[in-house]
Amino acid sequence: MAENCNVLIVMLDALRADHLGCFGYKRNTSPNIDRFAKKAIVFKNNSSQASFSSPGNIALLTSTYSIGTNLDVLNPKLETIASVMQSNGYFTGAKINSTVTSRQRGFAKGFNDFEESKFLQDKVGGKSDEAEASKVTEKVVNWVEKNKDRKWLLFVQLVETHGPYTPPKPFNQMFLQDKYYDNSKEAKLLQHYVGFGGIPDYQQMGKIKKIDWYISQYDGAIAYMDNCFGKMLKALEKNGLDKKTIVVLVSDHGESLGEHNLFFCHGASLYQEAIHVPMIIKFPGKKPAEIEEVSRSIDLMPTVLDFLGIDVPKQASGKSLLPIAEGKRVEELPAFSAINADIGTKAAKQYIFSVRKGRWKLIRTKSVLATKKDVKSTEGKKQPKQRRSIADTLRMAKKAIALAPTLAKGISKPKIELYDLQKDPKELKNLARKEKVKAKELAKLLDDWEKGNFDKAKEQEKLVEETVIDEETEKELKRLGYR
Repeated sequence: MAENCNVLIVMLDALRADHLGCFGYKRNTSPNIDRFAKKAIVFKNNSSQASFSSPGNIALLTSTYSIGTNLDVLNPKLETIASVMQSNGYFTGAKINSTVTSRQRGFAKGFNDFEESKFLQDKVGGKSDEAEASKVTEKVVNWVEKNKDRKWLLFVQLVETHGPYTPPKPFNQMFLQDKYYDNSKEAKLLQHYVGFGGIPDYQQMGKIKKIDWYISQYDGAIAYMDNCFGKMLKALEKNGLDKKTIVVLVSDHGESLGEHNLFFCHGASLYQEAIHVPMIIKFPGKKPAEIEEVSRSIDLMPTVLDFLGIDVPKQASGKSLLPIAEGKRVEELPAFSAINADIGTKAAKQYIFSVRKGRWKLIRTKSVLATKKDVKSTEGKKQPKQRRSIADTLRMAKKAIALAPTLAKGISKPKIELYDLQKDPKELKNLARKEKVKAKELAKLLDDWEKGNFDKAKEQEKLVEETVIDEETEKELKRLGYR
């Protein structure tokens, strides 16, 4: 039966796990996801491999890392879960509404039917163009109906939880002034696209400074996408496919909502709010379970292929989670994450790496100081308009890759943070000095991982073709906070 299963992967952009009911959230943001989770395998401690969209999606679709960089294009030499399943007789489709995973960026590889829509939002009115989640969902429902007699893979991306948060009615009113709403907390409005110490420019709704107003809209966006997810599940049932389809709900990264002085943004840290993401999988015939062991987004592709009896490509850095899901005792693998972050301060660039093993997590940050001119441009002034090309991104990536193997001894003394996530899930108490043995142990794991991935990352950077981002795409990226 497994070899005849369909696969539906629903990726909800910027969705942090702890804002779902099945992960203990106080608000009823996700009734459909919660009901689904009761019949599925819930990986309670899943880590994304980055807090940026591009490398987060690359990890999900290819089971590979983008070490220390926010590469904007998918390496054409890599196999995707779509290309592997396509070569094994599956009809493969995708419904995309973000430029981050567009055809222009190479993400169409392996898809027979790749449909992308522009995600355009009216910042004040909360209106969006054809890529509104409900319209994408309607396309998904029709696609399932049309292809019900085929063996297929469908990858769906909804981005309404990515800022700016503009859920439609009634979802935009759902959590305003509820019993959890705190009207007293405010943050300043920034003239910058990263929320370090305040609300970034692309997130701002008029002059609103209330922190909980923005959180209520983020939660409303979750409820909106949850509603869409419920419609997709009903489409499977209506067409008699619910018992022969693997259904996956995942996210590419999380979102900072004020923790660690970062507001309504991602890509600026590797704290849990930025990389602890849901991975919930319903396998036909498998009993539901809650898995406490650490899992990783790179494990998704090997896990699905393992269930289907398809060989996993040699490129895969992840491992199948089926043994853990079946209750077998296996060695818990470390979860690595990496970003090349721009946080809009005097530390113009931060190369951040993290490793989690069990309850312990180490974060290592390396800063590159800006020039006086760069610092002046980021403090209290809007950023100049720039035309960014893939070539520009690759030059930034090359710099990050060159630094990667020497971060421990490099340009400045690294900042080391060590957290016991069991006792300190919000990562408020740095134990690096107190728990030196544990810090050294995890630092060694991080060192070895960097060395083992350096050549792979270097090769990847060389193989990516230079592609200029068109003007319309650049405009949309800026609306989403990418500069």
